[in-house]
Amino acid sequence: RQHRATHEGLHLRVFNRLHRQTRLTATQVVQLEQRAIEDAVLYPVPVVLMLDSFEQRQASVFQVTRTPGRNVVYLGCVLLIIGVFAMLYIRDRRVWVWLQQDSAGGTRVQMALSSTRQTLDTDREFEGLRQMVLGEAQIASIAKGM
Repeated sequence: RQHRATHEGLHLRVFNRLHRQTRLTATQVVQLEQRAIEDAVLYPVPVVLMLDSFEQRQASVFQVTRTPGRNVVYLGCVLLIIGVFAMLYIRDRRVWVWLQQDSAGGTRVQMALSSTRQTLDTDREFEGLRQMVLGEAQIASIAKGM
């Protein structure tokens, strides 16, 4: 019996290798699997735990907890959710205004707008900002000069 266990153990350890290398039939595969399962109890185990007896004891456990930081945690969760929605729905835009003194004693203004999402409103927003900064009269004179 011990010899058979060792022999079947060899089959169990190299089963995958043999299966890949040889063309075993389905019946042979099932027979090998059955032998391996039958002989699994013969292999030594380092630790065996067995239950000898059982005594049932009943007990009641009452737990009283106090969480003083609960409201702070809930506030943090709400702020986190609001931050995620703000990150998804609020567009990030940057406006650069460069003021430079020109040779005639005036001030030359250059503006640029950068947006993370290019929408149809971006150009209109830039025109609105330009009109607010430069004023209507100066824009008309700039347009005539171009």
